Amino acid sequence: MIIKINNLNKIIKTKTEQKYILKDINFLLPKNKILAICGETGSGKTTLARIIGGFSIPTFGSINYNYAFFTNKTAQNKIKYKNLKAVRFFSKITFQDSNLQFFKQNVWDEIAFSFKNIGYKNDFLTKKIEEVFSFLDFPKNYKNLNPNNLSGGEQKKLLIAIIAFLPSKLLILDEPTASLDHHNRIEVLNFIKKISTKNKTIIMITHDLRNLYFSDYLLFLKEGKQITFTKSSILLKDQNNLNQVLFESSLIAKKDLKSDIFAKINKLPWK
Repeated sequence: MIIKINNLNKIIKTKTEQKYILKDINFLLPKNKILAICGETGSGKTTLARIIGGFSIPTFGSINYNYAFFTNKTAQNKIKYKNLKAVRFFSKITFQDSNLQFFKQNVWDEIAFSFKNIGYKNDFLTKKIEEVFSFLDFPKNYKNLNPNNLSGGEQKKLLIAIIAFLPSKLLILDEPTASLDHHNRIEVLNFIKKISTKNKTIIMITHDLRNLYFSDYLLFLKEGKQITFTKSSILLKDQNNLNQVLFESSLIAKKDLKSDIFAKINKLPWK
């Protein structure tokens, strides 16, 4: 799925003022790539991801999905609900708290739950459950294991696998490695890479600089404004530019501008 964002803005109005949550966001993300949206808390990362996923409406600007127009330029030209339903159909999202997103008593039934909700039945349902479970590469006895007894990384993988096998093209992952230890973080990141090979475009909201290496494109935000959108392969090879972007995004202090941030990130146990 190709995603093109043009002059996207989100404004919250109060009795005394209006505040830009997002201002003048512009980029084009090619299909089947991984985009990391980076920035400090309150930079607008989650708001942007929710708009792209059809869970929030921009004040004005446009989003183009595979050349299907999705816009809200004026108050008189509201996005129709049916358009949002279409966007939500091909967009799926996971949130930070994995354990709050489970509904069943074992992994097998948890996988089945999502597919039953969209009408899968009988042999077709069983085949889909087996496909997802096989892709997870869990031990066979995990079928009967309560999802809440999985490790943090395994819980993340289960949620991501389920939404990846639903009829979706875009996956939005909100801090998929938050609170994970070294081993589980790498397991999840490698799993996300594996998912991207299944004709999926992935947007990953993250504050962890180690995750930049697992992304194809990087979008940095600060206070709702776009600092830069670029290929990760380009930015991560340019130490001075990387430092400047991190500084402008308030992710490093001014005293670190001349530090070899690139080398420091490389030394972190991310692989």
